[in-house]
Amino acid sequence: MNRRIMVGLVAVSLVGLVVFSVMGTSVAELERLATRELVPEIQLAAGIALGRHYAEVKTLAEMEALAVEGVTPGLRLAAQIALEHLFVATEKTMGELIAIAETGATVELRRAALPALNRFLVVVDP
Repeated sequence: MNRRIMVGLVAVSLVGLVVFSVMGTSVAELERLATRELVPEIQLAAGIALGRHYAEVKTLAEMEALAVEGVTPGLRLAAQIALEHLFVATEKTMGELIAIAETGATVELRRAALPALNRFLVVVDP
Protein backbone atom coordinates (compact mmCIF):
# COMPACT_ATOMS: atom_id res chain seq x y z
CA MET A 1 0.00 0.00 0.00
CA ASN A 2 1.23 3.47 -0.82
CA ARG A 3 2.88 5.20 2.14
CA ARG A 4 0.84 8.39 1.69
CA ILE A 5 -2.42 6.46 1.76
CA MET A 6 -1.34 4.68 4.92
CA VAL A 7 -0.36 7.95 6.63
CA GLY A 8 -3.68 9.48 5.57
CA LEU A 9 -5.65 6.57 7.01
CA VAL A 10 -3.77 6.81 10.30
CA ALA A 11 -4.41 10.58 10.47
CA VAL A 12 -8.13 10.13 9.80
CA SER A 13 -8.31 7.39 12.42
CA LEU A 14 -6.65 9.60 15.01
CA VAL A 15 -8.99 12.51 14.32
CA GLY A 16 -11.97 10.14 14.59
CA LEU A 17 -10.65 8.84 17.90
CA VAL A 18 -10.28 12.39 19.20
CA VAL A 19 -13.84 13.28 18.18
CA PHE A 20 -15.29 10.20 19.88
CA SER A 21 -13.30 10.80 23.05
CA VAL A 22 -14.32 14.47 23.17
CA MET A 23 -18.04 13.63 22.81
CA GLY A 24 -18.19 12.07 26.29
CA THR A 25 -16.49 15.01 27.99
CA SER A 26 -18.14 17.58 30.28
CA VAL A 27 -19.03 21.04 28.99
CA ALA A 28 -16.38 22.69 31.17
CA GLU A 29 -13.72 20.33 29.82
CA LEU A 30 -14.88 20.92 26.23
CA GLU A 31 -14.66 24.69 26.76
CA ARG A 32 -11.15 24.26 28.14
CA LEU A 33 -10.14 22.13 25.15
CA ALA A 34 -11.69 24.57 22.66
CA THR A 35 -9.88 27.47 24.32
CA ARG A 36 -6.48 26.17 25.44
CA GLU A 37 -5.68 22.99 23.51
CA LEU A 38 -2.56 23.35 21.36
CA VAL A 39 -3.50 20.64 18.84
CA PRO A 40 -5.85 22.30 16.31
CA GLU A 41 -7.76 19.10 15.52
CA ILE A 42 -8.60 18.52 19.19
CA GLN A 43 -9.62 22.17 19.56
CA LEU A 44 -11.97 21.87 16.58
CA ALA A 45 -13.39 18.55 17.78
CA ALA A 46 -14.21 20.20 21.10
CA GLY A 47 -15.85 23.06 19.19
CA ILE A 48 -18.04 20.61 17.27
CA ALA A 49 -19.19 18.99 20.50
CA LEU A 50 -19.81 22.38 22.13
CA GLY A 51 -21.85 23.70 19.21
CA ARG A 52 -24.84 21.48 19.86
CA HIS A 53 -24.78 22.30 23.58
CA TYR A 54 -24.55 26.04 22.91
CA ALA A 55 -27.51 25.87 20.53
CA GLU A 56 -29.64 24.62 23.43
CA VAL A 57 -28.48 26.95 26.21
CA LYS A 58 -27.15 30.17 24.65
CA THR A 59 -28.95 33.04 22.97
CA LEU A 60 -28.61 34.14 19.38
CA ALA A 61 -26.87 37.36 20.48
CA GLU A 62 -24.35 35.44 22.61
CA MET A 63 -23.48 33.15 19.72
CA GLU A 64 -23.19 36.02 17.23
CA ALA A 65 -20.76 37.71 19.63
CA LEU A 66 -18.78 34.49 20.10
CA ALA A 67 -18.56 33.98 16.32
CA VAL A 68 -16.96 37.42 16.06
CA GLU A 69 -14.95 37.58 19.30
CA GLY A 70 -14.06 33.91 19.91
CA VAL A 71 -10.36 33.73 20.71
CA THR A 72 -9.78 30.35 19.06
CA PRO A 73 -11.02 28.55 15.96
CA GLY A 74 -12.61 25.93 18.24
CA LEU A 75 -14.82 28.50 19.98
CA ARG A 76 -15.74 30.19 16.70
CA LEU A 77 -16.66 26.79 15.22
CA ALA A 78 -18.86 26.08 18.27
CA ALA A 79 -20.60 29.41 17.68
CA GLN A 80 -21.03 28.63 13.97
CA ILE A 81 -22.66 25.27 14.68
CA ALA A 82 -24.95 26.78 17.32
CA LEU A 83 -25.90 29.63 14.99
CA GLU A 84 -26.83 27.19 12.23
CA HIS A 85 -29.47 25.77 14.57
CA LEU A 86 -30.49 29.12 16.07
CA PHE A 87 -30.96 30.83 12.70
CA VAL A 88 -33.51 28.17 11.79
CA ALA A 89 -35.18 28.28 15.22
CA THR A 90 -35.55 32.07 15.23
CA GLU A 91 -37.12 32.06 11.77
CA LYS A 92 -34.93 34.76 10.26
CA THR A 93 -36.21 36.10 6.97
CA MET A 94 -34.59 35.29 3.65
CA GLY A 95 -33.34 38.88 3.39
CA GLU A 96 -31.72 38.74 6.83
CA LEU A 97 -30.02 35.44 6.03
CA ILE A 98 -28.72 36.70 2.69
CA ALA A 99 -27.36 39.84 4.40
CA ILE A 100 -25.56 37.73 7.01
CA ALA A 101 -24.19 35.36 4.36
CA GLU A 102 -22.87 38.26 2.29
CA THR A 103 -21.66 40.73 4.91
CA GLY A 104 -21.26 38.84 8.20
CA ALA A 105 -18.38 40.05 10.37
CA THR A 106 -16.55 36.70 10.28
CA VAL A 107 -16.31 33.63 8.08
CA GLU A 108 -18.02 31.60 10.82
CA LEU A 109 -20.98 33.98 10.93
CA ARG A 110 -21.35 33.90 7.14
CA ARG A 111 -21.06 30.10 7.05
CA ALA A 112 -23.69 29.74 9.79
CA ALA A 113 -26.27 31.53 7.64
CA LEU A 114 -25.91 29.14 4.70
CA PRO A 115 -27.65 26.01 6.12
CA ALA A 116 -30.55 28.14 7.40
CA LEU A 117 -30.79 29.89 4.05
CA ASN A 118 -30.71 26.55 2.27
CA ARG A 119 -33.50 25.18 4.47
CA PHE A 120 -35.49 28.35 3.89
CA LEU A 121 -35.16 28.06 0.11
CA VAL A 122 -36.05 24.36 0.08
CA VAL A 123 -39.19 24.98 2.14
CA VAL A 124 -40.29 28.11 0.28
CA ASP A 125 -39.42 27.03 -3.27
CA PRO A 126 -39.90 23.25 -3.68
